[in-house]
Amino acid sequence: MVIQAGYAYVPYSSLESVIEINKEAYYLALRQTQGAIRTDVADWQPWLVFFLRSLAGQGHLTQHGRGRGVWYEPA
Repeated sequence: MVIQAGYAYVPYSSLESVIEINKEAYYLALRQTQGAIRTDVADWQPWLVFFLRSLAGQGHLTQHGRGRGVWYEPA
């Protein structure tokens, strides 16, 4: 119905599903970041790397129409 109305089809992939599939890595990155957040040298890198990899994985899944939310690691 939406396509018939002239709207383009846009594939969708949930970031939540990518995080759920990779939740061990999510919690590890979160713990590493939380452990250093109230120090003089807060280290946001573990969580940011996880988040950016998740976004890249979501983009790859959306672009290539794959089902599960696993990370896409470029060669």
